[in-house]
Amino acid sequence: MSRLRRIWKYSEGQRAALVALPLLILIQVIMEIWIPRIMGDMMDVGIYSGSMSVILRQGALMIIASLGMTLSGLAISRAVSVWAAGLARNMRDDLFQRIQELAFSDLDEYGTASLLTRMSTDMNYVKKGAGMLSSLIHCPVMVAITIVVTVRSYPGISVVFLAGTGGLVVISVILIHFVIRHYRRMLSCYENLNELLVENITAQKTVKAFAREDYEKELFVKRAEHLRRESRIAESLTALNEPLMNLAINMCILGIVILSGRAIQGGSMQAGDFFCLISYANNILFQISVFALIAVPVINSMVSMDRVFEVTDKEVSIKDGEGSGQVPDGSVCFDHVGFGYHKGSDEVLKDISLNIKSGEFIGVIGSSGSGKTTLVNLIPRFYDVGCGTLTVGGTDVRRYKLDELRGMIGLVPQTSLLFSGTIAENLRWGNEDAGMEDMVKAASMAGANDFIMHKDEGYGTMLSQGGSSLSGGQRQRLCIARALVRKPKILIMDDSLSAVDRTTEEEILESLRSRLEDTTVILVSQRFSSVQNADRIVVLDRGRIDAVGTHDHLLEESRVYRELYETQRRMME
Repeated sequence: MSRLRRIWKYSEGQRAALVALPLLILIQVIMEIWIPRIMGDMMDVGIYSGSMSVILRQGALMIIASLGMTLSGLAISRAVSVWAAGLARNMRDDLFQRIQELAFSDLDEYGTASLLTRMSTDMNYVKKGAGMLSSLIHCPVMVAITIVVTVRSYPGISVVFLAGTGGLVVISVILIHFVIRHYRRMLSCYENLNELLVENITAQKTVKAFAREDYEKELFVKRAEHLRRESRIAESLTALNEPLMNLAINMCILGIVILSGRAIQGGSMQAGDFFCLISYANNILFQISVFALIAVPVINSMVSMDRVFEVTDKEVSIKDGEGSGQVPDGSVCFDHVGFGYHKGSDEVLKDISLNIKSGEFIGVIGSSGSGKTTLVNLIPRFYDVGCGTLTVGGTDVRRYKLDELRGMIGLVPQTSLLFSGTIAENLRWGNEDAGMEDMVKAASMAGANDFIMHKDEGYGTMLSQGGSSLSGGQRQRLCIARALVRKPKILIMDDSLSAVDRTTEEEILESLRSRLEDTTVILVSQRFSSVQNADRIVVLDRGRIDAVGTHDHLLEESRVYRELYETQRRMME
């Protein structure tokens, strides 16, 4: 789809303003060209001949033209501002919606910093460029009509206009070529700076714990300096536009004065015609200089627009399946599943075969990097299997609609993410229609109800972003409760008990085993205390299943499990 067709698409709701804009600009241009002609006739016919009636008539026409130019200018400003704001809003909404639809594998191609830059910096450039649309149309229309009028009225002097116009265009093209190159580098610098900011803000505790503030500051200063350097070059080149344009304009006016002076002396031109020529020359040369000034931000906005379109055009790799049925139960079956995060890269999971019955309590354990999180992320289709088959409820997960599949899965991720709002609002992320009874029941199973009720506002307690006002264990318990509010058929807990004490952990697990008999629970953990009472334990080693069985069975049969167990026991002692 061409850029113009996209602009028309994203102008939905403001298309009337966009359509009216060229007409309003044409009216304004006609008024601007008419005013010098009125003044010239007033001088030649009215003032020099002493005719008061001509002066009054021309004065009235000037008032009409000035009002027309003013009113059309106001209408243009209103139309452009409405259209630009609507265009930016529609594009930003579409970009955000696309980011929500993209799979993790798609988002991995861009990174958080790049997406933030496109949502903020690039969209600001787009809106800024859109706000200059009136000037972008006005300048060439004004120049074209003025040159036609000048060539027809004063053919002998029009050569100066054409020469000046050509010189200004050459200057503009050269400047724009160099400026755009540095503006693109600026965007890259913004991405690098945003990447550092995201890392630094999200890892503040780690930075302070390792006393790396000075290192982070030095790194920030380097990237900020790189951005400053590219910005300075781009702005310096842009600043050259005005003096060069003024030089060209003054040279053109000098040429017009010389040629017009000779024509006036020869009697072939009157003073009013000279006034018109000077006015037209100023109009043409000024409009070209304005066009050169706005060309840089406009082209820059097009670059930013293309960066936004790069995301909105991204094909979603994980789409709804063709099936429309509900997931019948919580059974999960991996049949010779292999998976790698990128094409051509080493497989993270290799030949995984595992059959989980509905209602089973499964523990997953293994050393760091063995593929535990990757394994459970395949179940809700955050990623698709590279080879083999993964079924849920007896049906390939790729046949389900994503909402149907994920709607019956309760996920507690490794990172305990909470959102700004009340505790109740956070719990309702699991089920928007959940009542107080449902939330209390879920919080009780997660061991969270007691500390919630000890707060003055109870479930109405406001949480800061990320739940930073809570302890790590409290955040984990709220995340478990949020998943339980959904009443899932499959509950996935990815190392989500690491911040709670041993007693609380046992209480939560006992509550889940006794009250979720029909729910399949898959618990990923680094601690043997979390999984040793599971119906079965899956031992992962370097992306492969080393063994499956009960705790006692694995101690006898699995060397990997036994080594992990002994290592952890020695550390506890």
